[in-house]
Amino acid sequence: MTLQCGKDARALELVWTKQTTFLQEGKFADATSLRTNQAVVVHYRSPFFGKKFAIKVVWKNGSDDELNKNQQPQRKEI
Repeated sequence: MTLQCGKDARALELVWTKQTTFLQEGKFADATSLRTNQAVVVHYRSPFFGKKFAIKVVWKNGSDDELNKNQQPQRKEI
């Protein structure tokens, strides 16, 4: 999973595992429901060694503009 964290920030590379949770509109969803450039909130862990991995990915349908206005650019676009 590659996240664009803002216009001036570098992309963030994350992996997901069987334990990664995807929530769409507050309900469990499949990763295939995500769209390119979808605004999301990602909770992830950064182990001392190895790659960063996603724990939870949360998004709402049609909320891209609302998230962009109310939050600083952070780990939100896939």
